[in-house]
Amino acid sequence: DCATSINNYLSQHNNKLLFEVREHHDNKYVVSVIGAYYKQWVNTINKAIQYEQGINVHIDSNVNGGFVCHTDITPLCQLTGKTYTHSVFIPGSHIVLNIENDFKRWVGQDVVIIPQKFVEFRRDYKTGLVENSLVGSRKKVLQILGMNNIHEIYSKWILAESDERVKYVPETYDGVVTGILNSNNKTGVFVELVDKFITGFMPIDSMDLLDYHPGDPITVKIHEFEVQEGKDPFNYNKKGQPVKSNIRPVFELG
Repeated sequence: DCATSINNYLSQHNNKLLFEVREHHDNKYVVSVIGAYYKQWVNTINKAIQYEQGINVHIDSNVNGGFVCHTDITPLCQLTGKTYTHSVFIPGSHIVLNIENDFKRWVGQDVVIIPQKFVEFRRDYKTGLVENSLVGSRKKVLQILGMNNIHEIYSKWILAESDERVKYVPETYDGVVTGILNSNNKTGVFVELVDKFITGFMPIDSMDLLDYHPGDPITVKIHEFEVQEGKDPFNYNKKGQPVKSNIRPVFELG
């Protein structure tokens, strides 16, 4: 029932198919074409895990602990012309950068996630067949975007600090309060910059903390950057690209 699609595939791939050898007996091989293209997809996903590359998934339902989703097994779809999908799970704490209160709003949406690992989803003890699920994080995608954004902002900041000819005018940003800190050593609010995926801290006098609540909109600008003790502001790969941020912006009211 998918012969036409497979013939089209063969015409575009030098008349060759991948297959996985399952058995060998009586001088005959039993092979699986489906198994081979599934393994090809798994290899692609494992590379995405290793290099933190995003994949598209569709969120089907909100369950206890997170979201049940699915993603296309692309090589099988291309080979057969049919829809083959793989189960995906996003933990509830990994759907946004900080705190989410309305989990239902994500149902039915297409999102990009960074795959993390394959885990056993269900097992048929009669047949021994195991269905795996792919665990992924949308939060990780946002963290990578935020790291690139803060690197750009920090680079402009450092340029102005080191070159008197460069005049740096602090930019104001729209933000959202994500948390309150009230301790003996420090008081203030945590702020996430809208569409920048950057979270920083804004010191506030303890007497004024009651004026701020999680979810409140706020306008801020960067006062300074805190760098983790003993570390460089950023770690870079061999290509000179930032792979980890060791800084946090300190905000003030804009």
